[in-house]
Amino acid sequence: MQVSMVSKYGKKSWETIEADIIISGLKGEIPEDEYTIPLGKADIKREGSDVIVVATSLMVRRALAAAAKLQGKGISIEVIDPRTLSPLDKQAIMTQSKRRVGW
Repeated sequence: MQVSMVSKYGKKSWETIEADIIISGLKGEIPEDEYTIPLGKADIKREGSDVIVVATSLMVRRALAAAAKLQGKGISIEVIDPRTLSPLDKQAIMTQSKRRVGW
């Protein structure tokens, strides 16, 4: 199952969505076509071997920025974006966590 950004925002216009993104401090392209993401499917944004950070929304960008800074100090951080909290991709989070602790 996938969810549409259009359905998330209801009848908001793309200009309003763009304003919401700018207000939140994020900059980027807004897709011309309908954009969908799979529900309940996490996205591994960055591979790492020392620490796992699970973050959503704006915190994903902040976690990626922190991971980049810490990489320079020899700390490797994996960033997982679950993308949806309900349903939550517990399997992906557990699989990645088990890899870190050697289960």
